[in-house]
Amino acid sequence: KRQSPCCSYRYRMTEDPVAKIAEDRFNVAYLYPIQRFVISNILDGRDQIVILPTGSGKSLCFWLPVELLPGVTLVITPLLALMKDQLRRLSELGVQAGCLMGGQSERQRRTLLEKAKEGELKIIYTTPETLTRMTANGLLASLRVSHLVVDEAHCVSEWGRSFRPSYARIGEFIGHNECDVVSAFTATASEQTITDIRESLFGQRPVSLIAQNPDRPNINYSVLPVLSKGFHLVRILERHEGCCVVFCMSREAAEVHARILRRRLANRQTRFYHAGLSKEERQIIESWFMASSDGILVATSAYGLGVDKPDIRTIIHIDIPPSVEAFLQESGRAGRDGKPSESILLCSERDVMGLREHPGDLWRQRNDMMIRYAVNRDICRRSFLLTLMGQKPPACSGCDVCQGNSVSEPYGQRIITDFVAKYRRRYSKREVLLLLGGRFYQDTVTKLLYRNPDFGLLKDWDEEDIGEAVDALLSLGRIRVLARGFWKAKTV
Repeated sequence: KRQSPCCSYRYRMTEDPVAKIAEDRFNVAYLYPIQRFVISNILDGRDQIVILPTGSGKSLCFWLPVELLPGVTLVITPLLALMKDQLRRLSELGVQAGCLMGGQSERQRRTLLEKAKEGELKIIYTTPETLTRMTANGLLASLRVSHLVVDEAHCVSEWGRSFRPSYARIGEFIGHNECDVVSAFTATASEQTITDIRESLFGQRPVSLIAQNPDRPNINYSVLPVLSKGFHLVRILERHEGCCVVFCMSREAAEVHARILRRRLANRQTRFYHAGLSKEERQIIESWFMASSDGILVATSAYGLGVDKPDIRTIIHIDIPPSVEAFLQESGRAGRDGKPSESILLCSERDVMGLREHPGDLWRQRNDMMIRYAVNRDICRRSFLLTLMGQKPPACSGCDVCQGNSVSEPYGQRIITDFVAKYRRRYSKREVLLLLGGRFYQDTVTKLLYRNPDFGLLKDWDEEDIGEAVDALLSLGRIRVLARGFWKAKTV
């Protein structure tokens, strides 16, 4: 069924590759916001439990990424009638798909799997029982499954213990095969059903729950340009009370920033959370965070269903997320109790440059959407985000642009560049750090620095923060260190 086209909004991203495939291949004029959430998770490799009502375009969520994923999408469905209907619809759309089911000979199955390995088939449908049999005889061992879909996933809870025990064994297949991403779809699910799905299918794999409206009126959105993320992270958390989640793009970054906060915010408890932790470690951290009233959790996207806390007041992104959908999902974890909350993105110019160099047209175009959000200083942030999601934006209920608080230049940049220009070719990089930070050591050099009238312009900064800021300006070419000549090693 063709979805009704939405109005043409001023900032609609017509170059969006996902939207282009939806229209060109599947004859869908636009994607619902929740569909974009789900598709984004699949492309980003994030496991998820998706609750979508009947008729909301569930199948498209795992059909569309097939055009962009390298391997096979394996769909497990409970009913042969449903499977055949899906195959018929895919055939009408020109998408090559096949099925593995009872009654086929081993030769037929091997032929189908060979076509999948050679890229002739992108989607394979099967039932839990056939999956169990083929896993036992090793036929699926060499198949690369980019995306495993469990359709009608509530059956895992309702049937997995007795009526259809093969449902309970899907998790074993996932555990023994390298499935890049796993998605479980259902129309409705109680909390117990969600828990059963999570435990049966995902085990220790972090998983997100997708069942929400993208517009969160109680969240105030803002972007802060920065030179030193550590400095601003500490300053923000000194001012913001209540629980906070700091999102990072890597496990290493999560651990590093958690250590920074532990050292410099002694009055706040801080822990890190990522997929590299054991199940027991994650459970301990989840229990601590759920009970905390002002804890700080520094996490990767592994922060998911297990720690779905309603009273988080602040979400901080220290890296630009890879897509608008990922950003909205993560920032949307704030204020689920309906109370005022904050979403703050720390944006460095180096981050923007790095994302623009990302290989691959799809990823570059998805990154460009978030870059536009990050560098925007003129358009309501809420309208910007919702328009990108195909929604007609409501009146803004809170963002730095509409409140007149948007910042165009990182704090400290003018101080550092003006200082270097004022004392051109006089100080080395180390001397600049010591002087601006107001560090006075008992040696001849720093005694001379101490007499400078600009000593301590950034004395409220930690020494490593000033170093990070100066390195950023050096990499951007705002200041330079001379490499040769009489003034070698001096800053200009």
